[in-house]
Amino acid sequence: MIDSSLLIIAAFLSSSLTAVLGLGSGMLLISVMSVFLPPVAVISGSYAGTKLRQKVPEELFRKGFKLLITLLAIRMTLKPFL
Repeated sequence: MIDSSLLIIAAFLSSSLTAVLGLGSGMLLISVMSVFLPPVAVISGSYAGTKLRQKVPEELFRKGFKLLITLLAIRMTLKPFL
């Protein structure tokens, strides 16, 4: 639970940094994630995301991303009750 909370806070802070500076802070988030996840997962996830992003049309990516975020939010909301 604490790991998830720290990752959520790190994601929020890196997104805020991006909003303020206008620069991507993906490397910051990846470095924080490497503390909680095995290095292979971080590297392969980053590589797969970069390669897939170039091949998937933007409209399909947006729909899939919204669906994923919605499902994750529902899971986080229901998790304490299960």
